[in-house]
Amino acid sequence: MIIAYDAETGRYATSELLQLVNALLKAKKKNNPWDVVDLCIKAFKDKYPTRYDSYIIRLKEVKEIQKKTWVGKKEFRGVSKDKINDAYLAHTVDFPAWIMGLIRKVYNTDELKMDKEFFREFGERHPEFKILEVI
Repeated sequence: MIIAYDAETGRYATSELLQLVNALLKAKKKNNPWDVVDLCIKAFKDKYPTRYDSYIIRLKEVKEIQKKTWVGKKEFRGVSKDKINDAYLAHTVDFPAWIMGLIRKVYNTDELKMDKEFFREFGERHPEFKILEVI
């Protein structure tokens, strides 16, 4: 492992971290944020394989114990009623904060909107993090 000094930030970093940063910045230039998101997930899997496996196991348990809600004649898991706003809320995806933090290091909130559509697409692209069966 090589340790390098980053004069711009005044911090030391491993060569592994610098390679990740370079890959993320290169992917960002392609103007497809999903390339960056995919790299962030891959980085988490590679850097913390045990934490990744534990997270996936925890998500399976979360899915199994979620309360079921009836909306009309359909049953949904992970949906709850917000009585204040008279709306239904759904737990659509769940992924590690480390991944979210890495995405936010590359994109600010103006560059990448993490809205309902983003999380729907995230769940379709990475079903291992999907909580709601149909997003």
